[in-house]
Amino acid sequence: MLLITMVDSITDVIMREGRTGKIGEGLIWVLPIESARCIAMEAISEIASYVMLMPSRVSNF
Repeated sequence: MLLITMVDSITDVIMREGRTGKIGEGLIWVLPIESARCIAMEAISEIASYVMLMPSRVSNF
């Protein structure tokens, strides 16, 4: 479980290390996740955590 207090630190690292200076670097999305489903194992994992997604390559935001 990713602690909420870690979110700022982790996003700072992603921003610092992922920055290229080019247009369209994207966004970092931080979302609460209530459950996760594994297609391969047909399993459902109930979690109450925050997930960090890598910067997207969407340039229109």
